Amino acid sequence: MSRSTQNHWTEHETEVLIRNYPKHMSHVERWDERIGRDAASVRAKARQLGLTMAYPDPRYHVPWTDREVAALRRNYPEHGARVGDWDEPIERNRKAITRKARKMGMYKRRGGMSIDDKQAEKLVQAWRMIASRLGASKYALVDDLVALRERGEL
Repeated sequence: MSRSTQNHWTEHETEVLIRNYPKHMSHVERWDERIGRDAASVRAKARQLGLTMAYPDPRYHVPWTDREVAALRRNYPEHGARVGDWDEPIERNRKAITRKARKMGMYKRRGGMSIDDKQAEKLVQAWRMIASRLGASKYALVDDLVALRERGEL
C-alpha cells in the first residue's frame, strides 16, 4: 500500500512528530521530507495528539543570521519577498522578510527596483540639482517626467 493511500500513522512516525512538532512547526511544509506526510496530515495528527507549538512562537523570535541578512540584501531588490526566486532561499515567511527589509530601509519598487535610504537621499539630491540647472522647480520637473512617460518618451 502506498503512503498516499495509507491513513494510519506508524509508531515511529508518531514518535518523530511528538519529539519534533513544537520546535519545527513553522517548517511543517517540510514534514513530507521527514516522515512522508503532507502538511495537512501533520497538522491533523498534531491536533489529535494535543500538540502545540513551543511558546513563544519561534518564527517571531528567532534573530536574523548574517547569512539571512546578506541573502536579503542580495535578493530583495530584484525579487522582493518571493523567496523561491532567490539565489539562496531562507526559512522566513513573506511578512517577516518584508518587515526586515523595511527596517533596513529597503523598499520594493515597481519594475523590480528597490533602493535603500542612502540611495534615496542621493536620488533626491540629484533631482534637486537637475531642477536647479534647468531653472525649474522640483515639482515642475516631476510633472515634465510624467508627461514624457505618458507620451512614451521615457
